[in-house]
Amino acid sequence: MTNNYFTLFKLTQELRILVGSKLVECFSQEKGSLILCFYKCEGLRYLQFNTQPQIVSLYLRNNYNRAGKNTIDLFQETLGEIVKNIDIIKNERIIKFELIHYDFYFVLFGASKTNLFLTNKNGITAYAFKSSNKYVGKEFNFQKEIKNDFENTEIKLKEWITKYHYNIGGVYADEITNALQIDPNMKLSEIKKEDLQNIENEVERLTTIIENSKRYYVYKIKNKYVLSLIALQNQAEEVKHFEILSEAIEYKITKTLKDKHFKQLYTKYEEQILKMLIKIEKKIEKIEKSDELAQKARKYKFYGDLLISQADINRKGLEKITLDDWDGNSIVISLQKELNLRENAQKYYDKAKSYNENIIELKRLQPQLTIKKELFEKCYDDLRKAKSSREVMDIIAKYNIEEKSLSETNSPSSRFRIFSLGKGFTLYVGKNAKSNDELTMKFAKPNDLWFHARGAEGSHSVLKCDKIGNIPKEIIEKSAQITAYYSKARNSKYTPVCYTYRKYVHKPKGANPGTVTITREEVIMVEPKLND
Repeated sequence: MTNNYFTLFKLTQELRILVGSKLVECFSQEKGSLILCFYKCEGLRYLQFNTQPQIVSLYLRNNYNRAGKNTIDLFQETLGEIVKNIDIIKNERIIKFELIHYDFYFVLFGASKTNLFLTNKNGITAYAFKSSNKYVGKEFNFQKEIKNDFENTEIKLKEWITKYHYNIGGVYADEITNALQIDPNMKLSEIKKEDLQNIENEVERLTTIIENSKRYYVYKIKNKYVLSLIALQNQAEEVKHFEILSEAIEYKITKTLKDKHFKQLYTKYEEQILKMLIKIEKKIEKIEKSDELAQKARKYKFYGDLLISQADINRKGLEKITLDDWDGNSIVISLQKELNLRENAQKYYDKAKSYNENIIELKRLQPQLTIKKELFEKCYDDLRKAKSSREVMDIIAKYNIEEKSLSETNSPSSRFRIFSLGKGFTLYVGKNAKSNDELTMKFAKPNDLWFHARGAEGSHSVLKCDKIGNIPKEIIEKSAQITAYYSKARNSKYTPVCYTYRKYVHKPKGANPGTVTITREEVIMVEPKLND
């Protein structure tokens, strides 16, 4: 209703305070928004023009702080021009500012049709706020917005009132039908003649009240803020009222933008939290099915045992083989024909090992996933109660859920492998050279313990701690075993692993990712493996 004809009619009366003012500045610092600054002996006044959907509007402001950057000056040829007159084009949502050498036409039709045109005194467009090239050099013209449809009797009553008396608008049309207790969705053909006459009378009565109104109201109807020039009787509770129309318009626009920001923020976090919950639940479901993985691991190990027990262990060229298990039952085993039986057996052993490692990894993650699931569920429950952007951010802060933690690509679990070693100790393992660099040079603290397989390429590992004296020997051994496992020495029976405080690890200037030097170290011999 900020661009309803009657709102603009009343606004024009208020804007005439600018007559005699000099236009001293015209700029934009937000998309779809224009500020015009006028000077008169009483001081500066600002006129704000918004063209964005949902907040199409024009209103006076007592002050406006222009940003120091990212602003653009517009309509520069009009600076210094004096406002001679301000009027509204009859029955059109267009307000005309008459200057000395130019005219401004504020067109507030709504949606994409809202625009500001600058014309010379011959009516030729010199510039337009939006799509200027489309209009420059052409005669300023506008078409009637509404064509009264007298003959269409199948049109709904509310639409007929809004279009036939298009100056009224939808909110006032609802007020009329509510007052007369007539269904606004009835077809015009279904309305009695006496009811149509009552509607005509009510339109006239309401129009008179609107024209004489001196108090302006903001309501919230169906979760939307609505400006009204009259007190509405049947639709909603009043939010606030004003004696100055521009203040009412500005308040309505501000509340609408805050509401929009809240909805965007709420939707953003709601979608991200639900997405994370789905991912966590899928992982937990996979953990609950770890028995299936264990069964596959046992099957593949058994296949390997059967193959390795054959007399012709070096035989090649088979795509499958039928063997008897220990109970005499026949089993068909698929093979890679380019490999011999021993090599095929090793393939099955590797598969079995991979499944077992997967099971260990899943079980290791289970406590963390359970805690994280509970956290996100509580956060989601509280989020659903939020009623403002501030409340949304307070809830996100309360549960210590940063925006980056909602993105799997930025979470620690995606950047590093994480192992809970018991007794409160956690080991972080790099996934590649770049990850190693981040883990060692950015993530680790000076007194954290740093591990790397000696003499072999592989992951950096960091054990979070304060003093080495506080770390049990078995924790250091477990850390070294995992570090060795994620190195190229994985298949060795025993691997030397060096460890030291992070403060003794340095990166040479210009070195490749993952390359470091160590000024002090200790070495432990361990079997490369993941711990159960």
